[in-house]
Amino acid sequence: MNRTRRLRLVLCTLLCFVLCSCQTLLPANEKAQVEELLRAPKLSGDYGALQTALNDWLGESAQLKYPLQGDLLSPFVLQDLDGDGQQDAAVLYTTAQTANVCVAILQRDDAGSWQVRQSVEGLAETVENVSLAQLQDTDSCQLVVGYTAAQNDHYLAVYSYQKGTLSTILEQQYEQYLVENITGGSSQDLILMSTQEDGSVQIELLTADREGSFRQVAVNGLSADKFSGCASVAAGAGADGRHYLVLDGWTGISGNNLASVLLCYDETSQQMVPATHGSAASGCITPLCATCPRWSAGIWTGTASWRSPPSRTRRVC
Repeated sequence: MNRTRRLRLVLCTLLCFVLCSCQTLLPANEKAQVEELLRAPKLSGDYGALQTALNDWLGESAQLKYPLQGDLLSPFVLQDLDGDGQQDAAVLYTTAQTANVCVAILQRDDAGSWQVRQSVEGLAETVENVSLAQLQDTDSCQLVVGYTAAQNDHYLAVYSYQKGTLSTILEQQYEQYLVENITGGSSQDLILMSTQEDGSVQIELLTADREGSFRQVAVNGLSADKFSGCASVAAGAGADGRHYLVLDGWTGISGNNLASVLLCYDETSQQMVPATHGSAASGCITPLCATCPRWSAGIWTGTASWRSPPSRTRRVC
């Protein structure tokens, strides 16, 4: 018994010696290489210069925030935001002092170096998607950011950078949104879908003026006995030249069936109205963006007649 205990003690002592001496087995240059690998990667080119300029302005290392989905999956957005002909940059990030994602705007100085002009805090801790839009009748471009909170709530923010000032011109909760020219004007419109407390679906059509203020052009409601929640929204141009919205929603007693409705903008009433049978002529609705599917006008029965379309995959644009 004593021999067994002594053997265990010797083995434990040897194991402790090996573990404690592991750090001394690596040469100094190899230890430095390991520490370098553990650091956050340094980006190259404009991205690296933007990251360095942001960190210098903050006085700490920012954590870059990548959008979860969409066409723009980078925390860096390079675009002429204010319409002055010079490229600007927007960076999505968080720090140890901020709970939500922040948006920083950077511009080049006379020496060509990136400098932070302004930063604003966003609406949640996760970026769901980012897109660029021309919602105003100017040469400027707006930044549209969809946020997701911990409770899976979705919030939309529209940022405008004009005359050296970054402004938040819209903050609103949403479920689905779409940026497209629906009213036929010279700028794009913003369409928001959300589910109300009674289960009905609300559709808002918003346009922005030159000063950046949004005007509610139309508000439509689809009753809970038709839709019990939002699924997706997409836009297309009909054979008659008009612009249409295709709205998908959950329906049925279980809420597991997918139904769709086709709407168009009526200039007289300035409302989104159900498309009448044959309003899209006999052809298909041509998507306004590359990722939208094509819909045959024949499956939509128009005013108040609903039925579930065939099962197929759709993307929110």
